[in-house]
Order: sequence, then C-alpha cells, then structure tokens
Amino acid sequence: YVYTIQYGGYLLAIFGLTQPTTPSHAKTLEVGFDLETLFPHGDKLFIGSRTGMYIYDNSDPLNPMQLSLFEHARGCDPVFVYGNYAYVTLWDGSTCGAGPNQLDVIDITDLTKPVLKKSFSMENPHGLSVKGNTLLLCEGDFGFKSFDNTNPETVGSHLLDKVDIQAIDVISLPGSSNVAMV
Repeated sequence: YVYTIQYGGYLLAIFGLTQPTTPSHAKTLEVGFDLETLFPHGDKLFIGSRTGMYIYDNSDPLNPMQLSLFEHARGCDPVFVYGNYAYVTLWDGSTCGAGPNQLDVIDITDLTKPVLKKSFSMENPHGLSVKGNTLLLCEGDFGFKSFDNTNPETVGSHLLDKVDIQAIDVISLPGSSNVAMV
C-alpha cells in the first residue's frame, strides 16, 4: 500500500499496489485539518499537521486507527521518528501560521499519551532526519545543521556543525553509510 495526504490537507488516501503499475484507490480516511507530513515507523503512521501530530496504528494497513493526537502551536510541521522519540519542527514565515521557530522532542514510549520532553528555540527549522546519534536539521536561509542526539532531551543544546546553504529538507539514506540528501 501507499499512503498519501490529499490536496486540501485533511484526507489520508490509501492505494493498493497489488498491480504496482496501476495503483488502485482502496480507501480514504478523514484525519484532521492542514495535514502536511507523513512518516511511517514500523506499523505506525505519524502524521504532521499545522496544529499537531497524529499517531495511527497501521497494523491493519487498510484500517489505520488513531491512537493519539499531540497538539502544538500553529506552524509548519515536519515530523521524524527515531526510537522512542518523535521530533517535530515548527516554523513561521509561511502560510502555515506564525508559530514559534522550535524543535520539539516528544516521548512516544506510550503511543496513546505522547509527552513533550523539551522544546528548543531555532532560527527557522524545516525538514529533519536522524542518523544514529546525529540529528540533521534544515533551517532554510540559516543553513544545514547537525546536532549530537546521544540524549534526545538535550539535542538542541549540542550543535556539532553548520553549513551555510539554503536547506529545506533532508533524507538520510538507510544503512551504514553516512549519506544524506539535502
């Protein structure tokens, strides 16, 4: 299956890939408003919206069930999950809202009760990724940064490096190589 956020930002569409060259629409679910990002993690889906992060159990791929909603200030909302933590960036300066520029670290040990552990002030955080003990963070006009993520609850206080480039999104490639696409 492939999951997409539909135009308008409130529907999650599920497409079957039994015939990969001709995907078939299987189902559509109403999730919330202003959906922006979708992050699969095991049999869970983490869906970022302008006002929060939805957590869905996806063990039955055609019938995802909402487990919880973590609400936050209005802003653009990329989500990345690593281990027992979800990382959410909020940024202003767009149609998403005028929320704070921050990185939120959320404990998701209990998926039905996500808990904000720490918020770190940032300049303009956009996309992010985690590779091992390093959090990679794009800050738009303020560059591409890496942070020591050995302790997720202090990650924003441990800048490792900064590259002065326009950086909007990052995807770290799986496996043991230290490669990321920015």
